[in-house]
Amino acid sequence: MYYTAKIVQDSEENREAYNITFPDIPMAISCAFSMPQAIEYAQDVLELVLEDVLDGCMKLPKRTVEPDEKKHLYRIDIGARMTVALEVCQAKGRSKANSIAKKMGITPQSFAKLMKPSSNVSISMLEKFAKAVGKKLEVKIV
Repeated sequence: MYYTAKIVQDSEENREAYNITFPDIPMAISCAFSMPQAIEYAQDVLELVLEDVLDGCMKLPKRTVEPDEKKHLYRIDIGARMTVALEVCQAKGRSKANSIAKKMGITPQSFAKLMKPSSNVSISMLEKFAKAVGKKLEVKIV
């Protein structure tokens, strides 16, 4: 999973400076003093904003802008654990966590771990979740 960041060098500064924005996520904004730092900060701010999406289990912003370095648009990948947590949140939708946990045969506390990027989630747990919400699990290595 990824989003596209627009990283533009600030031409009005006497020193090297970069402005970072995400066309599809207006609240994700940052700045940096080098291009490598800009990529790092873009990943950081993206994950911070997506943690807010997880906290409220809100709908993910749709990605509409594709990377194109000639236009200063860079692909910013989201870590695998964050991706899993976001996918679980989106698949859960409006269903109640307690109801899904019961279908999975686990406690609500164990279910909550599925939506925490810091948790180690097993494939078998994801399979149980997918079955409980009427979906199937697909894993891709690209």
